Amino acid sequence: MTSAAKFNAEVKAWFDTNVVKKPLEVQRIAVLEALTSAVQATAIGNEQNWKIQDGRAERGLPPYKRKGYVGGRARGNWQINFGSPLREQLNVIDKTGVTTIRRGMAVARGIQQLGITYLTNNLPYIGVIDQGKPGTNPKYKPWSLQSPQGILKPIIDGVLARLRSIR
Repeated sequence: MTSAAKFNAEVKAWFDTNVVKKPLEVQRIAVLEALTSAVQATAIGNEQNWKIQDGRAERGLPPYKRKGYVGGRARGNWQINFGSPLREQLNVIDKTGVTTIRRGMAVARGIQQLGITYLTNNLPYIGVIDQGKPGTNPKYKPWSLQSPQGILKPIIDGVLARLRSIR
């Protein structure tokens, strides 16, 4: 058996064992991969990048700084749930994303049957971070300089590409 044929046989055996015989485990892994990707792609607020500066630069003033502001709320609000989307906003700051991913791991471990698992972020401004200005007019630059390509579209494109490659 050639090395390519051996490799193909190993991949098929892995697929048959892990996807065909263990679809629930594959679902859990896919859910965690989507969550991890969303968390890592979500920018942490940096007020020096904010567009709304009230003309401060023109007046020689430093950038706007909101008292007590700490970035990381959007990153900490990603949630997964089996069966129905969650609707609440979390009062969580998670700059690293570790807490959010651990919370998701606990939910994924609890999935006991195949079905739809929802990835949500219910902050009112997550759409702006993901898609750019309200209305997503292509003539505007995205509001997020840290994630100018958005958050969800690259994740969805990556998952679809991986699914298409499975034969």
